[in-house]
Amino acid sequence: MTEHPIENIKWRDVNELTSSEYNPNHVAVSEMNLLAQSLLEDGWTQPIVTRENGKIVDGHHRFMVAQEYPEELQRDGCVPCVVIENPTEADDRISTIRHNRASGAHLVEGMADNVRYLIQDANMTNEEIATRVGMEEEEIKRLSRAVDLPEMHSDDQFERAWKPQDEQ
Repeated sequence: MTEHPIENIKWRDVNELTSSEYNPNHVAVSEMNLLAQSLLEDGWTQPIVTRENGKIVDGHHRFMVAQEYPEELQRDGCVPCVVIENPTEADDRISTIRHNRASGAHLVEGMADNVRYLIQDANMTNEEIATRVGMEEEEIKRLSRAVDLPEMHSDDQFERAWKPQDEQ
């Protein structure tokens, strides 16, 4: 059986790691904050993927968060890594793109059901959901509408969307 990189997680010195200049993935500030929240609450659930020489193939943003919170996320100046043995830079770039694209997207129905659960079953407030899941209040309201939580909208204020011609 082939050995998988995940079987050899090693804590590597952050000073040995370098970001790849070709990573096309950009993460907005709100998602970076959510990533930090995730690492701080859940700990390391995914290692950083590197080459033997320390070049980061996947996990650049986890690496950035670990640099921002060294006391909480580094172990003696090290972060968890797995090494892949890509023979060429082209293979590195392909791996980076695959990792980024494989992340997927969240479907509205699934997110709405999760919001419903957090509100109804876990009794969480919108503020708590917003902080822990990285959502804006308006997004939570929109998703709660998708699963028909009318109690969430009892205080919503609406204006007339149109006026009859004789009132203009």
